[in-house]
Amino acid sequence: MKPFTGFTNPSTIATSLLSYAKEAPTTEWVDYYGFKTLPLKKEQFLCDPLLKQVHDLHAFNAGVLKLPPNYVYDWHVDENRGVTINMLLTPEVHSHCLFRFHDFVFDLPYAKDTYYLFDNQVEHMVLNLEKHRYLFSVEFDEDKTKLSYQTLAKELMDLLEKQ
Repeated sequence: MKPFTGFTNPSTIATSLLSYAKEAPTTEWVDYYGFKTLPLKKEQFLCDPLLKQVHDLHAFNAGVLKLPPNYVYDWHVDENRGVTINMLLTPEVHSHCLFRFHDFVFDLPYAKDTYYLFDNQVEHMVLNLEKHRYLFSVEFDEDKTKLSYQTLAKELMDLLEKQ
């Protein structure tokens, strides 16, 4: 199993989140694990049907992460998060999110307006090359000891099959 899975349900909020992030004053951005992060209010993301369904299963907060040009966020495993949902808001920006998994390296092929379930407990890194990179990211209330990628992937597969 790859350490990421894309959803077929397109985002309904990608454009508004990117606009909000680009217009936000620098005073609203906070430092968080080496990223500049813009915390979001629940009403900014729970209007998306998929995110609302996920939130009903497992509560979370979300934000937009910003990486500067010519920046490497080196190989790591997340300290607290066992799983997340990410969406690259600037897929036109030349960047890579790489996973090192069972002697293989995978490049996550972010598609426009697409959410990805993302296994934060698999070693990964980000390489951003040319312009600011904006990423929507979720942090579940449950940490890695309570919610894993495998658990959430199965729950979401079951939920989406019922629809």
